Amino acid sequence: MKIRLCLLTLFVASQWALSQEIGDYISKYTAENGKGYMQPLADVFGADLNSGLFQGGRLPQVGFRLTIGVKGVMARIGDDVKTFKATTEEPFSPTHTAKVPTIFGKNEAVSVTGVGGTVYNFPGGFDMDMMPLVIPQATIGSLLGTEATVRYFMANLGEDIGDLKLAGIGVRHSISQYLPLLPIDLSVGYFSQKFSVGEVVEAQAVYYGAQVGKTWGILCLYGGAGYESTEVTVTYDQEKDVESSRVSFDMKSEDQLRFTVGVGLNLVFLKIHADYNIASQKTLCAGIGFGW
Repeated sequence: MKIRLCLLTLFVASQWALSQEIGDYISKYTAENGKGYMQPLADVFGADLNSGLFQGGRLPQVGFRLTIGVKGVMARIGDDVKTFKATTEEPFSPTHTAKVPTIFGKNEAVSVTGVGGTVYNFPGGFDMDMMPLVIPQATIGSLLGTEATVRYFMANLGEDIGDLKLAGIGVRHSISQYLPLLPIDLSVGYFSQKFSVGEVVEAQAVYYGAQVGKTWGILCLYGGAGYESTEVTVTYDQEKDVESSRVSFDMKSEDQLRFTVGVGLNLVFLKIHADYNIASQKTLCAGIGFGW
């Protein structure tokens, strides 16, 4: 069975031809080459998921607050993650190692020649410079200076793929409530999210850190520093001639330092914000929400 990983079709009807063809590409690889091909996707997708989790640092001790909205995230894909070194697989001979495209690399196959004029083709990528994501989110609080954030989305992609699911939850707690002379708002937070596409992709993203903010009327400047990690498991059938074998591997990007700087506007029932996230993978996030 040829697998299609519809990672973003649910969220954005964009240029993601990736969602339609990636299964055909990766099915040509074993686990070792598959990791090299897919690892940039795990890093970039995790960076997208860990964006837009907070807006500002102020958390009142008591009082009902509810905001429902969406976050739009864009990650820039650098040239350094568009290639990797892959090795030819049996029964091709002799063994060759070549610099080939990752999933984000050029849409051009790389070929090497072996014994008797045989040719081994490494698949191309999708020639992407940006990776967009749109995420629904709701935040509710505040109890004892604590608020909770929830993300959830589910859709059926058909019998061949199954359900796409996104579920996440996080909490933030005010530290500045214990420091009344502190001139800024200070809080700490922890967020965990899970994402899956049928039985093919399972991902978990975690972020924890501290947030600061300063509010003047409707304007809020905020920032944050923390750590993020992502774990992704990919399972697919590798096609060899008329047979196929099951391949499964894990990819991790652990404890990467992440900084956030942003600005928000609180217009009665309308909340707007934008922030820039600096980490191993940089992202730009904008959000809009309705609430009080």
